[in-house]
Amino acid sequence: MDAVSLKTNRMKSPVGIDPGKVSFSWIPEGGKYQTGFRIEAFCCGEKLLDTGKMISGKTCFRSEYGMPSRSLVEWTVTLWDEEDREGETAVSFFETGPGAGDISALWIEPELEKRSAYVTAKDPLYRASYLRKTFISVKPETARLYITAHGVYDAYVNGCHVDGYFMGPGAGQYDKRIQIQTYDVTELIREGENEILVSLGEGWYRGSLGWPMKRNTFGTQLGLLCQIEVNGETCAVTDGSWQASQNGPLGFNDMMRLESYDANRQIEDWHEVRVIGQDPGNIVGSGLPIAAHERFPARLITTPNGEKVLDFGQNFAGYVEFDLEAAGGETIRMQCGEVLNEHGNFQVSHNMNPEMPYADQKLEYICKPGRNHHHQLKCYYGFQYVKIETDLEITGEEFTGVAVYSDMEQTSFFECGNRKVNKLFENCMWSMKSNFVDIPTDCPTREKSGFGGDIQVFSETALYLMDSVPVLERWLRELAATQFENGCVKEIAPETGYEAVDGCAGWCDAFEIIPWRIMHHLNDTGIAEELYPKIAKWIKFCLGRARNCWRQENRNLPPEIQMYLHDSSWHWGEWKEPGTESEDYYEEGIRTGHAELATAYLAYGCAITAELAEKLGETEDAAYFRDASEKARAAYRYVFTENGRINSGRQCRYVRPIYMDLLDEKEKKQAADSLASLISKQGRIGTGLLTTQELCKVLCDYGHKDTAYGLLLSEKWPSWLYEVDMGANTVWEDWRGNRDHHPFYSQNHYMYATIAGWLIMYSAGIRVSDGVITIRPYPDKRLGFVKGVFDSHMGRIESSWIYEDGSIRYDITVPANCRAIIKLEGLPEQEAGPGSHTFVVRTVGQNN
Repeated sequence: MDAVSLKTNRMKSPVGIDPGKVSFSWIPEGGKYQTGFRIEAFCCGEKLLDTGKMISGKTCFRSEYGMPSRSLVEWTVTLWDEEDREGETAVSFFETGPGAGDISALWIEPELEKRSAYVTAKDPLYRASYLRKTFISVKPETARLYITAHGVYDAYVNGCHVDGYFMGPGAGQYDKRIQIQTYDVTELIREGENEILVSLGEGWYRGSLGWPMKRNTFGTQLGLLCQIEVNGETCAVTDGSWQASQNGPLGFNDMMRLESYDANRQIEDWHEVRVIGQDPGNIVGSGLPIAAHERFPARLITTPNGEKVLDFGQNFAGYVEFDLEAAGGETIRMQCGEVLNEHGNFQVSHNMNPEMPYADQKLEYICKPGRNHHHQLKCYYGFQYVKIETDLEITGEEFTGVAVYSDMEQTSFFECGNRKVNKLFENCMWSMKSNFVDIPTDCPTREKSGFGGDIQVFSETALYLMDSVPVLERWLRELAATQFENGCVKEIAPETGYEAVDGCAGWCDAFEIIPWRIMHHLNDTGIAEELYPKIAKWIKFCLGRARNCWRQENRNLPPEIQMYLHDSSWHWGEWKEPGTESEDYYEEGIRTGHAELATAYLAYGCAITAELAEKLGETEDAAYFRDASEKARAAYRYVFTENGRINSGRQCRYVRPIYMDLLDEKEKKQAADSLASLISKQGRIGTGLLTTQELCKVLCDYGHKDTAYGLLLSEKWPSWLYEVDMGANTVWEDWRGNRDHHPFYSQNHYMYATIAGWLIMYSAGIRVSDGVITIRPYPDKRLGFVKGVFDSHMGRIESSWIYEDGSIRYDITVPANCRAIIKLEGLPEQEAGPGSHTFVVRTVGQNN
């Protein structure tokens, strides 16, 4: 038995990670069961770690001590199979970045003029800065560049671009955490004189972000910190000897508004820099890089109003690249957008704040004589269409759209007998890719913000669709960095300057829910253990807030109910629920505090935190939070049910208490029956942001599979397939997103893309939790067949079914070192070991 897919901190051969404790993981292959493993780690000929042969079937090991900083580490794993046969030793590498004590560089600022503390997109933009330094090097055997910035950077050594991370250092809670990247520049450094050139732009640090497009979230001045080491010795650092200029080819570079570039312009007017000092204390290692992925050729069209528009055939997050010849001086002006309107004309107004209509997503380029090969450097946009204005003769072949997202691999694949459902799954994948750009974001166009509510509901699906754990864990650390002294956390992480609803129920509950999901998904307590003290502090804040009863109408309730009824503050509630207009919804939030939802999340969050505490050996905390959960559950039942019965015209009011375990099993069945009846009566989906991900699940779990598939296959508005019929190739933010080709709000959100998770977990039936695989498909004749694949952290799991000859044939593949619980309707529950398994069940009824 051999180990494959070796990962460090759940990443393949990562570079620049924190020099702390690391985790090693692998997938066994080529045998039945792993019975032992041995891990060794080496650095510069020295053995750092040797576990010896450990008798265990576990496929993850966490080191007890930290790895040295600035070190290239080779690690190996050897496995033993069920017959105690030793396999081939597998090898992998990782490299740690610098610790704070390793940095002798100084923070420097390139702009001598103090920038004003403007706060909105109405104010003028600033040109990019360039910084340079010459240095002398010995003949390099190894050379590393360690670099980070206030803003975003591109580095060039001896005229060659240092590749590896687009828009480094990435998003971050800069006042508390800032990533520092590590680059191997051995091939770029030469013996003798060298030059490093760095361009700096606005980025997340001071650029406009979010709905109001406020600026200067973390500061008003750009800054650079970098250090070059050759053969282990420092030979260049940022200090007062650097020069800077604001007169280079890259001009304005705001991530929401505009990037301009004059290819004829030479960098001139060099001046001194301002030295800030040595304060690298908040640097952290780098995670998955933002990288270029799929490439899309352009098709040039002319719209009815005569505009030239490039159509890339897919809505995505990324940049425009072009390669063309020019005489010199010609200007290319581009504006990126997601859709054409009902008349077939380019439109962006649907996706803008009418009070702040500046999220233009524009590009301006002035050509140099000869070949012009260029793409955006300091921003990414969300688009399918690009309106283009130029005097150049173009055909469209000169332009390519390039998708950028965190360097994750797709791990789930789905196919069925309904092409529209297949397209829907593909659309969901693209909404995830478009919104996992360094952090999980709500949209790649007007906000680019890490809203907690969106990723809270999508996180389970994200764990199946792509290898997303490093991105989720990184975002959780940014969220933890926003925590106030009283325990409250922000609803957006990192901050964007948006006056958000901090402590918002369902949004900020991402803080306990996502670590809990990762723990179950990976059967690993790593991130939960790291963040648990802050999670516990957050939940205690929520409990304290619930004890502060705000609503006059609730002050006559029994004291034990008042204490756990969360009716204080304002919450977004069941956001984007069909049939609710924003203005009415805001009014309801003010009037009720969305107490039903907030109390449900209080009970749910306490239960989750109790489970985390128990897993981590915090027994007193576990008892405390379990008791609080039961009391909040009792308050919910007392106020929002009639002895466990629900009477509501809103679908979310049934879904939420079912999946949050606020009802007993008999009551859940009654609620699910009522939900199915309500859906039948309303004839449509009726859930919003916080419960759509659970809607089809609870229907299947309680005997209403046909209703769940009816929602999936409905082509009436609002529905997923209505979006497909309207030509969508991503998932809309609002069910009204492009109704009858009238664009409305963002066309590229992932919150309703959770249906892709249901297709893998329920239609194909592949589920992983606590190291156990469960195969429980829900077949439906209307799909004809389903093929699902999940490349899990335990190996490839396959589950397919097809209707044939009055039977359903199931084909299931279980990876090595695993057992799967097989639950098929018409057969007794059974267990299956590694390998391929086939089951045939006679059908009863049309859709069974």
